[in-house]
Amino acid sequence: MKKILLSLALMAFIGSANAQLWFGGSVGYNSNSTTTVIKPKGGDETKSKPVSSSFSFSPKVGFQLGDAFEVGAMLTMGTKKSFADKEDDKDNWMKTTTWALAPFARYSFATFGKFSLKAVGELSFGQEIPKSSVVIGGKTEKDDGDKTTTIALNVYPMMSYTLSDHFDLEASLNFFGLSASSETTKEADNSNNKVVEKSFSFFGNSNTVLTSGFVTVGFIYKL
Repeated sequence: MKKILLSLALMAFIGSANAQLWFGGSVGYNSNSTTTVIKPKGGDETKSKPVSSSFSFSPKVGFQLGDAFEVGAMLTMGTKKSFADKEDDKDNWMKTTTWALAPFARYSFATFGKFSLKAVGELSFGQEIPKSSVVIGGKTEKDDGDKTTTIALNVYPMMSYTLSDHFDLEASLNFFGLSASSETTKEADNSNNKVVEKSFSFFGNSNTVLTSGFVTVGFIYKL
C-alpha cells in the first residue's frame, strides 16, 4: 500500500513539474450617484442622492497537463453597497458580499493550427451574504440578511487561439451548454427555515453561433 501511495505521489510530482502554469481573471469597480433637487412653490428644498458602489475580483489559475488536458480553479469575490436616497442618511445602507470557488477541467478535442476547441466542466460553490443598517428612532440597528448558498455544475464548449508562447485568446461559446444548480436560502433569524431551489438546463442553438451576445473574448498569460 505504501509503495502504491509513493508511486501516485511521484507521478503527481512529475506531472506538476512538467505542467505549464497560466493565469487569468478579472477585476472591476463601479460607483454611481444621482442628485435630485425638489423645491415646490413656497416649500422647502428637498435633496435626494442615491449612491451605490460595487467591487469584484476574480483571479483564475490553471495548469496545462500535456497537450490536451488542463485543470485549475477560479475564485470570485465581490461586494455591493447601496445607501439610502437621502443625502443625510449615511447610516441607512444595504451591503451584499459574495464569494465563489469554481474548480474546472478542460479537454482539447480538436486543433486547427493555432485554434483549439475545448470542452469545459466546472463545479462552483458560493455564497451571497446580505447585511443592512437602518436608523430607527435615532438608533442605528444593523441586521444580517438571509444567506444564500449555491452549488452549480456547468459544461460548455470554448475556443482558444495561441498568440504567442505566453498569451492565448479565449472565447466561451455559449450557444451550447449544460447546467445544474441547487440554491439554498436560510433565514437569518431562524436557520432551520430555508428555501431550496433546484434547476437543470440543457440547450443548443445553431442559429446564433457568431453573434456578439454569444461570444466573449478574453486572454490568459502562460509562464
